[in-house]
Amino acid sequence: MPIREISIAALGRDEDTYTEPPGRELSLAVIGGQAHISVAELDGFGNRVETSKDVVVDARSLLLALQAAVQDGDTS
Repeated sequence: MPIREISIAALGRDEDTYTEPPGRELSLAVIGGQAHISVAELDGFGNRVETSKDVVVDARSLLLALQAAVQDGDTS
């Protein structure tokens, strides 16, 4: 079964520590050659209450940017 969407916990607005459930969630879906990225605000139960509009970027460009970030992190 292919992975269709990945959700990553993110800090909520005005938070300086991660909570469970998280305050926000970053979602990434790759459809064809495009990556769709959005951020959802979560309530205290982990349910999505508000989701931003998708930012759509070329999936290959996103992959190259992530690889560069990981490589840069390896050198520090």
